[in-house]
Amino acid sequence: MSYLTDIGITLDYAVDAYLKVCKDMLAEQTRFARTGVYNCQSADEVDKTVYSNPGIMSYHMHGIALSQFLWPNHYAMYDFFCQEVATGEHLVQSYLAIGAGHGLFLFKALDTFKNTSLLLLILVKSL
Repeated sequence: MSYLTDIGITLDYAVDAYLKVCKDMLAEQTRFARTGVYNCQSADEVDKTVYSNPGIMSYHMHGIALSQFLWPNHYAMYDFFCQEVATGEHLVQSYLAIGAGHGLFLFKALDTFKNTSLLLLILVKSL
């Protein structure tokens, strides 16, 4: 809840986004199981369909952020990250993040490495 509050998202919106992501992923898995191909056949299609579509990207990022706590594999990855970040709290002098995704991992790093130089690279597509 503190993460949602910090990024200005209501619980209702996050739950709706999460359920929509689950529905989308299930539909994509079903399609792939039936046809052997994904809906999008190239990175350009994914970019046009998801990444360059603010309406889809917003719910997708917030839904995936919530999955970090609800899906065992996502939680295991996040938990591992948190444990590893904590071990370097006083040792890390600089931190490089390439793409912030939904921001949860970056949020944890920023919270942990308070006196660390941070470089965040975000790829921006020119229009």
